[in-house]
Amino acid sequence: MPFAPPLDTQLTCSTTVRREIVAANWQMVRRDRCVLAALWVFCTLWNFDKAFHIDDAGHMVIAQWIAQNPLRPMSGLLFWGDTPESIHITNQPHLFFYAMAVWGSVFGWSEISMHALQSIFCLLALIGMHKLAVRFTPHWPLVPTTLLAFSPAFAANQNSMVDIPLLALWLGFFVALCGRVQSTRRLHRAAAWCSAAILTKYTSLVLYLMLFYEVLRRQQWRFASVLLTPLLALLAWSAFNYWDYGGIHIAQRKPGGMTASGQMEWFLNQALAWLLALGAIVPGAIGLVVAPYVSRSNTFWRFSVGLLAVGAMITVNAATAMSGTADSEESIYRMLKLFFIVSGAVLLVSAAGRLVRERLSAQAHTLKMDPGLALLALWAIGAFSFIVGLAPFMATRHVLLALPPILLLTSRWLPADASKTWLAGVIAVSSLVATGVAAADRWYANLYRTQATEIRKSLPSNATIWFAGHWGWQWYATQVGMLPFDPTSRQVKPGDYLVYPDSVAKQKLTADLSPTHLRDVVIRPESFISRLATPGAGLYSSTYWKLPWTINMGQVEVFHILRF
Repeated sequence: MPFAPPLDTQLTCSTTVRREIVAANWQMVRRDRCVLAALWVFCTLWNFDKAFHIDDAGHMVIAQWIAQNPLRPMSGLLFWGDTPESIHITNQPHLFFYAMAVWGSVFGWSEISMHALQSIFCLLALIGMHKLAVRFTPHWPLVPTTLLAFSPAFAANQNSMVDIPLLALWLGFFVALCGRVQSTRRLHRAAAWCSAAILTKYTSLVLYLMLFYEVLRRQQWRFASVLLTPLLALLAWSAFNYWDYGGIHIAQRKPGGMTASGQMEWFLNQALAWLLALGAIVPGAIGLVVAPYVSRSNTFWRFSVGLLAVGAMITVNAATAMSGTADSEESIYRMLKLFFIVSGAVLLVSAAGRLVRERLSAQAHTLKMDPGLALLALWAIGAFSFIVGLAPFMATRHVLLALPPILLLTSRWLPADASKTWLAGVIAVSSLVATGVAAADRWYANLYRTQATEIRKSLPSNATIWFAGHWGWQWYATQVGMLPFDPTSRQVKPGDYLVYPDSVAKQKLTADLSPTHLRDVVIRPESFISRLATPGAGLYSSTYWKLPWTINMGQVEVFHILRF
């Protein structure tokens, strides 16, 4: 009979083990907090004093109007098309714009100030993603969190737009809804997150359906009262709209698909564009999917050979593209398009495969499947369906809403003994791509800030200078004293100048004005990093035929200077 140690020795051992477990857990928590802080700093630095870009200018105009007219948020004018129109023509509700108005009134309207506000939501999004990762991928919570932060859609798309704040609200909603301990308090918290998200962007109506699903699944009808919170918030906002300008804002939104001649063709093109954008914002997708097989030598070597072949082709084409010829640019474009589509498809298949596997495993062992996994699936499907079916165009920031559940489901394949070296490599590749794309987008946004100043200085100080074009260019052209050109007005006089860039959305120029062309300012990439800047909307509007980002050898922008 084995000798049993004294009771006091057993208690001492038990206490020591508990202390070691507590110390190890605290060490992991401290490590995770340090990583989250580093990721937040990484994303914030790219956006810190970045020039206002794309929709920022419109959002700034709306926020400044709200700061002066808080009770009439949609009654002001916004010059965002051919002519000035009422603010209520815009798609988004105004909760985030109210936040911008309050923040700007206190801290000022500079790039640093407004991007500091955005940085708060960036941090909230990272914290929310990490909490969900601890819930669904407890062995590797930092992997999906880091891949989200190192996604070009997350790192480069912050600016002063609503998409990162919206993602933070969605993540808060699912943190509340997916908790292992179910309670009325959590449901009410989820309803509050849902209400805030709907008042930030109407895409979040998807969350209301998921809240309804969760109440239905629990079959505890005393919880049904939580469904009233988002409804009352939307009704109050709609009543406020009617009092403000005599209409209901959400009822005036037109689905994007309605503008296409064929619904099925529209949906198919949007779905392909969505898949392509998904692959473009997760450069480490294939490496993440392969990671579970690294410790299984036979399967791993098959994957490794395939990855090396793909990597070799991309490297060769990238080297060819450095030569700067049109053929090489077309070649790298095709390779990237193929890579993006394959990466997006691999991610989707991996996430779906994990769901199927867990479902079959639960059935085999007569167990209930984790209800949180069903919520992740509904999250991805809902975000995909709403964007593909109803959004007027595709963009990486739209696809970003579906990225967290896809990363979480794919990361559930990772075993506890997965290769840390391999995962570090996947994260390193993702960080390099995110750095390149974010740096290029920062450089591209700054073009309009610098050129507005330089072009204004190059023209007579007493001249009247008109400008055409919106986005960040509109903001900076206005700041240096140029006047927005309205084709319907006849305020232009002989001797006035007109300046407009090629790649920016702008008002139509009427043929009867016939200005004289003076000169062009041509902007070309200055380095390899700036070659990642895509002319036009780039990351902010893509299709199946137009990549979110690629390597560009030609000119990035042309500023035309004319005189009447």
